[in-house]
Amino acid sequence: MKKITAIIAAGSLMLGLSLNINAQNALHKHYYSIEKLERETSWLTSANAAGLVFNKADNFSTIGAYYNGESGDLRGYNTPKTYNVYGIETKSYIKRNKVFFFGKFGYEYGVREDQKWLGTIYPGSNINVITDSIGGKVLRENYTLGAKIGYQLTDKLAIGIGFDYLTSTAAKRKDGRNANTMSNHSFTPGVIYSFGDFRLGLNALYTHRAEDVSYSYLGDVTGKYLVYFNGGLWMYTKNGLTTTTITDRVYYKDIFGGGLQFEFDNGEFGFHNDLKVGYLKENNYEGGNKTKRYAILDGLSYDYKGVVSAKGETFNHFVNLTFKSEELFSYDVVNNYEQVPGEGNSWAYFEYGKVMRYSQVEKQFGFEYQGYLKRCDFDYSAVFTAGVTGTLVEKRFKIYPAKYDQDYQRYEFYAQAAKSFCLGNKDRIEFSAGVAQVTADGTMLRTFHALTDGVLSMNTSLLKQDFLFNTLGQFKWNAGVKYQNAIGKSGKSFTAAAKYTNVKAIDEADIQLPSSLYNGKTRNYFQVSVSYNF
Repeated sequence: MKKITAIIAAGSLMLGLSLNINAQNALHKHYYSIEKLERETSWLTSANAAGLVFNKADNFSTIGAYYNGESGDLRGYNTPKTYNVYGIETKSYIKRNKVFFFGKFGYEYGVREDQKWLGTIYPGSNINVITDSIGGKVLRENYTLGAKIGYQLTDKLAIGIGFDYLTSTAAKRKDGRNANTMSNHSFTPGVIYSFGDFRLGLNALYTHRAEDVSYSYLGDVTGKYLVYFNGGLWMYTKNGLTTTTITDRVYYKDIFGGGLQFEFDNGEFGFHNDLKVGYLKENNYEGGNKTKRYAILDGLSYDYKGVVSAKGETFNHFVNLTFKSEELFSYDVVNNYEQVPGEGNSWAYFEYGKVMRYSQVEKQFGFEYQGYLKRCDFDYSAVFTAGVTGTLVEKRFKIYPAKYDQDYQRYEFYAQAAKSFCLGNKDRIEFSAGVAQVTADGTMLRTFHALTDGVLSMNTSLLKQDFLFNTLGQFKWNAGVKYQNAIGKSGKSFTAAAKYTNVKAIDEADIQLPSSLYNGKTRNYFQVSVSYNF
């Protein structure tokens, strides 16, 4: 599969190169970037691929490499001590007559040090997981491939389809050695109807994700165990390791949904709206042969993005509005291992219903202003950004007669500024800096009729650590530099960028821990990237 993916990606890149050979001799292409193109045309970031037809920029491609590193003691319960990621990626926006194309391909290699309590490749991708407390090095690889095609069917009607594929592997180099393989693909057909300055879009969405997990041990397993977390409030069961212990899991997730878009744009003023709705269904199985389904997850999500824009000769103004809501409901499957009727010595698990154990509601909102001081289109002298984001989380776990509740709120206020300077007629160097303040509060646990017996227990240590991390006050600052060198007169350029971010804990909730876990601790992030643009 990896070889096939690489071949398809190479073919897509060569297609982009061939279509872009006769790029216009336009100096303004020196100032292009993928971010700028997507900023100027909100349809380019929509799941509705038909929106590609509104891309007014020249053909543009970029190929580059990057490094992201993070380290420090300010980390959550399943955050590695250090995390280093190396990657390459290529993206292209190409148009030929009435056909508009977007393609991307990427490869990443990541190294996590002292990784623990993570039974999936990506944190938070599943809430009913097996995992362990032993820290170790985890190596991760992933390949991404995506394409969107839009076609201008008539002056008023456009159609399109999008495809995204991700495959990832990860392996821990210390007992217990969880080896994970994950694939994710999605399809998004869409249509847009235009009338005057108004546009109305509609698209469908289907996503399928499958992740296989297998734990193995090379050394002595005496005293070692695997933990199964039931939901997100740290209720768990612990199993010692024997010759009959099942250490494999399979997680299947399907998302069915769609999107609705509405836009008004007269060239000077615009209001773009994009609403996505998705229904999630997840099935969790024991063993690689899926003999026993032990948990079911249902979910409903809403994702709204709005962009208000006002564009002029000197200034461009944008107001970005976001709202996300996700509701998850986790069920234990009631099953029993029985002889299959009429099949002699054949045995199988039979299901007799499900019981809801855990629910989680998470809502996020954002308000952001961005102002661009222009030299010309796509060439900005200065950029200013300010905004606020908020996150509200409610968690509930119940097993009769007990019930446990948790809730918390986080708010982040931020500001960012960037100033670009001319080096000669075409080259640019940009300096940026920003600050952010995080405030948070909540209730760690409300208990009603606490459990006094049974196989389930609560890991109170992780409960406190996770709640404390999510309700920390934080101060963040960052600084960056980007250099862009124009090559010739055909719009080609070379870009190099670096950015450093520091996050410091400044306030810690009082939850009666024996000592401070986070106060004064920091986390450092460093990013470097280079790209060739044409």
